[in-house]
Amino acid sequence: MARRYLDPMCATQGSDDVNARVESGDGILVGYWAHYTFNTGFILWNGANHYRFTRDAEWLRRVAPNWVKACDWIARERRGAAKAGGAFGAGLFPPCGLEDLQQWYYWTMTNAYFAAGLRHAAEALADIGHPEA
Repeated sequence: MARRYLDPMCATQGSDDVNARVESGDGILVGYWAHYTFNTGFILWNGANHYRFTRDAEWLRRVAPNWVKACDWIARERRGAAKAGGAFGAGLFPPCGLEDLQQWYYWTMTNAYFAAGLRHAAEALADIGHPEA
């Protein structure tokens, strides 16, 4: 059931607009909640949990290119935010909306999901010996 939930999010990667001040949406993972910026981190974190519980290495190898692209997108946009936002934005994702709120801030929830997604995706990819973990 988890695979049926997670696979479409990888298959539609980059096909949604993200509600954030980003350079591009190339790499975002599209969730069932359209335009929610935190989706990419949330999906990576949940995918890593799926792998942790199932140890389905075949599935993880199949989605690994999507995960790497998503992680690269988060890292790239965080670097851009540091340049644009000076000291305050250093290390954070650019200002974005949160769920249905249109106020753009450096949201703690978004940054927490991205941190959890990056960390757990890297751990899962390392577990299968992926070269970009």
